[in-house]
Amino acid sequence: PAQAAALDALLAGVQTPADLEAVFRQLKKAMVERVLQAELDPGAVFPAHHHGAGPEDLFVLSGDLLTEGRTLGPGDHFHAEPGTDHRRLVSPNGCQAIVVEPLMGAEFVVAMV
Repeated sequence: PAQAAALDALLAGVQTPADLEAVFRQLKKAMVERVLQAELDPGAVFPAHHHGAGPEDLFVLSGDLLTEGRTLGPGDHFHAEPGTDHRRLVSPNGCQAIVVEPLMGAEFVVAMV
């Protein structure tokens, strides 16, 4: 319901093709990326996985996270390119992180155009 109301509000001002194109650009950006908050308990293990749809950026807020031979702490950042395999992640003491990743593949967005 809230998403439908937001879409109605965006479309309410559409009067020209240029207006519709501006709305489409806003929607496309919203669909391509999402931000997640991750919280791992002490000793938690996140399994190995594949980054297929696009890049992923992880920002550690607190605690520690072991990944790809690195120990990340508060303020550290890790970037994974699309198409790469990511070994398991381990948090010996627990951690909180922000993850920015694609919501859906770019192929879907191109198909919408």
